[in-house]
Amino acid sequence: MARKYLPLRGDGKEYRLRLTVGGQRNLRERFQEETLQTVLLAAGDNERLCALLGEALSWPGSGNDCTDGEQFLDLLVDWGYQGQERFGALAFDLAAASGLLTAEQAGQLKAALRSAVEQAYTRMETPETAEEEQTDAPFSPDLTLDELLEAGVRAGGSPSELEDWTWSEVLQLVRCRREAERQRYQALSVIAWEQAVFTARLLAGERAEPVYERFPFWEESEQASLRLAGYRSMMERLAGNKREVREHE
Repeated sequence: MARKYLPLRGDGKEYRLRLTVGGQRNLRERFQEETLQTVLLAAGDNERLCALLGEALSWPGSGNDCTDGEQFLDLLVDWGYQGQERFGALAFDLAAASGLLTAEQAGQLKAALRSAVEQAYTRMETPETAEEEQTDAPFSPDLTLDELLEAGVRAGGSPSELEDWTWSEVLQLVRCRREAERQRYQALSVIAWEQAVFTARLLAGERAEPVYERFPFWEESEQASLRLAGYRSMMERLAGNKREVREHE
């Protein structure tokens, strides 16, 4: 499986940022909140931003020569990063690359942050006319981290390996397994229906079709072999009946 990450380039180097499930667990244990909340608060909280960067730089196989969040934040400032809007956009892009947000949701969050910053400066200029606005959180995950890991293990993933996967990769594994189960139960439903129809026809006195003609689980070559065996058995029965008739005569 190809590893997805957020590439950042500066000073002739490329840094690869990727927030694994293990990294999300570390953030949750540190801040006692779900990872998405940490991402949303990182734009205005240097402690959360540095922790987020540190975990995103430290995944196995990253090849990054800097894995310290505080040092990397200094590098970003040297590269021209500044302001809540720029650092918030970085956090949202990282969340999208790691499967916590879709690209569309990340774009919506960037627009919301840009609007909030503009409104904040507008309120500073005209505080007497500013109106307070309250909005709901723009994104709520369907699963908690523990629920996702539990689903990943049920889908056949190894708990130790899943720690190094991103949210989207574990979710892809879970969805693939659910799709396989859906198709399996769909096939079982077809079999149950065909059995009911087959039984009803037998009770009605109709001819019983060979099982390989009723259910699509035999290859053409297998069907041909079964038909040949059936013809051979029929010919042998006919030959036996003729011998019995001659003996009685």
